[in-house]
Amino acid sequence: MNISGIHSQIAGLCFVVLLLTGCGGGADYKVPELMEVSGTVILDGEPLSNTTVIFTPQAGTGGTGAIGVTDSSGKYTLNHQSGNPGIESGKYDVTFSKWAMADGSPIPEGKTAADVEAKDVIPEKFRSTNDSGPKNIAEVKANGDSFDFQLKSK
Repeated sequence: MNISGIHSQIAGLCFVVLLLTGCGGGADYKVPELMEVSGTVILDGEPLSNTTVIFTPQAGTGGTGAIGVTDSSGKYTLNHQSGNPGIESGKYDVTFSKWAMADGSPIPEGKTAADVEAKDVIPEKFRSTNDSGPKNIAEVKANGDSFDFQLKSK
């Protein structure tokens, strides 16, 4: 399995977690009004490919958030847990995750992150919403938006 496959697995796992902890689902579940959100992620001046972009709701923002995965040019589009493109309006903490070999190379075809003891190669300050680094915050408006992130590791 290539790194893109790993990110798909991670994205799927995130959606399962969101489903279990989010709105409760069930027969009465109605997909909320979603705003289209996309953008680009740059790390140290270079597009960040195959990276999961995670929008987590801040206190006071309803919904469950959304995730997207960057392409080779660092572009992403968010997808809601329902499988529909977009996210509810509100304020979000934004974090990033990218699994790779310890040297930063892609996970070999046919292997999983656990098979090769892969690690998240994104600097810690961009993987967490704790106070150890700058927070990336996005406020999604009622008409959607584009959020570009210029990350600097140092």
